[in-house]
Amino acid sequence: MGWDHTLNALRYGEEWRYHRKICHQFVHKGVVKNYHSVMLQKVHIMLDELLKSPKKFERHYKTYATLISL
Repeated sequence: MGWDHTLNALRYGEEWRYHRKICHQFVHKGVVKNYHSVMLQKVHIMLDELLKSPKKFERHYKTYATLISL
């Protein structure tokens, strides 16, 4: 599927350090700050859904994780 070179699938070594360095440079520039309000909104949605149906925790968590990664 082409997931061999994603940071979380790599074994620790030179290639992992190279990819981590690139990711750190991207995130370090403050890009994450641009998404803080979106992430906060998604957390509120997830918490609201958890209050409505706490037994569906896993479903809510998976939805939240998907929304954040997109």
